[in-house]
Amino acid sequence: MAYKGRILTIKLLIYEHQYQIVNIYAPAGTDKRVQNEIFFDNLYPYINSILPVIIEGDFNCVENPNLGKYPPTFAYPKPDTLFDLKNNLNLIDTFRSLNPTATTYIRHAYNSHSRLDTFYTKHLCHPSTHTILPTPFSDNDLVILTLTLHTHHMHIKGQKLYWKNNINNYTIPEYNYEINEMIDRLTLNSNETECNPLQNWQSFKNHLKNV
Repeated sequence: MAYKGRILTIKLLIYEHQYQIVNIYAPAGTDKRVQNEIFFDNLYPYINSILPVIIEGDFNCVENPNLGKYPPTFAYPKPDTLFDLKNNLNLIDTFRSLNPTATTYIRHAYNSHSRLDTFYTKHLCHPSTHTILPTPFSDNDLVILTLTLHTHHMHIKGQKLYWKNNINNYTIPEYNYEINEMIDRLTLNSNETECNPLQNWQSFKNHLKNV
């Protein structure tokens, strides 16, 4: 299914660490319930699950109508596939994480109000502040999100992350000596016995971390 104009992705490099931002505009209206459900189910190919990711935009659905819509009816599509997306990628609603029980709206129509514009992030992008400001020429308020970006790789249960060595270590003579010694030992072992390259790399990496 084509989503021209509905999905925009960008990768950022901040202090030698990559982050991904995914901006979306989900199908709107009660008559597009099926399209809305399918839309969230088809987002996976656009998201790099290894990188810290920020998914934001107009989701055109409300997770909890009691807190995110007035009057609190269930007229908007129930986002089952959005819940699946959140669970599968370990995403958090930044506003809800800072305001667990707040009743706040962003879109204002003639006889209803709702919070359709949302930010979802992984734990490596921790929300610090979430500000909503009125805009005079739009029916949607302005949302300003401030994040604390963890630029070091943290281990999160169930999430695979790349390991990178600090290049400043190579300026230390003793460190370089240890690396050369390890390489010589690995080379000797691989020549004498049947070796497993992955196992050798894991052994090398674990030893490197402790140098």
